[in-house]
Amino acid sequence: MKNQCKTLAYVKDAIWSFDVANQKFEYLNERFANLYELSLDELERAPFAWRRLVHPDDYYLVKRETEKVYNGESVEIEFRIIVNGITKWLSDKKTPVLDDNQNVTMIVGITSDITTRKEKELEMARSEYIYRYFFVNNPNPLWIYDIKTLKFLAVNHAAIEKYGYSEEEFLKMTIADIRPREDVSKLVSEVKKVKNRFYQSEGWRHINRAGKIMYVNISGHGIEYEGKKAELVMIHDVTAEVKNKEEIIIAKRNLDTLINNINDLIWSVDQDYRLISANASFERLTTMAFNRKLMPGESVLQPRSGDESIDKWKGYYSRVLRGESVVFINVSSAVKGSTFEIRMRPIVNEDKVIGVVCVGRDIQKRLDAEKRMILQNTELKEIVSLASHEIRGPVTSLTGLVNLFNKDNLSDPFNSDVISLIQKVTNELDTVIHKIVEKSYSIQVDNEAIYSSPQNLSDYE
Repeated sequence: MKNQCKTLAYVKDAIWSFDVANQKFEYLNERFANLYELSLDELERAPFAWRRLVHPDDYYLVKRETEKVYNGESVEIEFRIIVNGITKWLSDKKTPVLDDNQNVTMIVGITSDITTRKEKELEMARSEYIYRYFFVNNPNPLWIYDIKTLKFLAVNHAAIEKYGYSEEEFLKMTIADIRPREDVSKLVSEVKKVKNRFYQSEGWRHINRAGKIMYVNISGHGIEYEGKKAELVMIHDVTAEVKNKEEIIIAKRNLDTLINNINDLIWSVDQDYRLISANASFERLTTMAFNRKLMPGESVLQPRSGDESIDKWKGYYSRVLRGESVVFINVSSAVKGSTFEIRMRPIVNEDKVIGVVCVGRDIQKRLDAEKRMILQNTELKEIVSLASHEIRGPVTSLTGLVNLFNKDNLSDPFNSDVISLIQKVTNELDTVIHKIVEKSYSIQVDNEAIYSSPQNLSDYE
């Protein structure tokens, strides 16, 4: 070691040569001593002192590989040492020098500090493990596919569970294989737009292994995977939401059909007296009143109604917006001969009144029917009066005349007078009966006219 080359002493890596026969370093630069934080003198006295600093987990690796060098084989190993509690990573390249008899006489080596590089590699490995762990175990279905071929490159457990294919089956398929045929052209077009950035896309359909359609939204990001241009995709299953929306749409369509086939007026108003919704009956009436269709968002307090009418209706709406339920009668100016019973109730959300729901029912027919019933009751009373008074007199007279008739002597001349009187009373009775029949027939005709014509059953509910 006393013949060290000054130039090699300043080389960044540790350079050394070891005399196998004498079991000592033939040459050793300062860098070697610095790596192990031992002095050159100490290494001269104890050439194997560095071995006690080798990490316990790597000691037998170093020992095994060193034995290969003694057997004439060159080796390159990476191992750890612990110096003053600090772990360092070293790369040690060892090459044997042989004599003419192929015996190892010298071992030369270069030892480098690779701690920084190794820590970066380990950090990358840890990061890759973490990313891989989160990919595989993410609760959302994830996959990576080749943008050029559309083939699946990787899938996670959630995707396997959701779609029913094994990992091996997935990796033999393309992302087009899980789409309805009619959606593939759209898929190919969208794949061409994939960039190295995050994006979201909605309204996709996928098919699972059982052949069932799933509605999904996706989140994607273009990446490079195993040297290929690829995309990482996360699947959001929205099948339940889509089904619920479809059911809501169908239910609303059915409800609209039902409401629009009701003769009653149905509408709702917000806190600013603007129309929220209305059925066909309300639209027809307001079109007649204002000569145009009243659109949602417009004020229901139209100037054409007149100030008095506006004030009246605004008063009713305002009362309901304060939490009351209101019922009142309104004579329509738009439809002559119509009278409506208006019922208004508050629309409440989280204990706050946010609008008014209204139902208007044309009760004119009911009112007319009630008037007819009153008239009929009057006529019925007259019939009762005729029956109880005008019939009673002739009947009493007939009873008395019958008693005067001489049944024992039918040729009695007095019987002729009695028969004349009976005939007169009978004529009076016939006249009264005709009056009763005429009044009864009149009531019958009125009832047939009422109940044989089409009616809105809701008027009589």
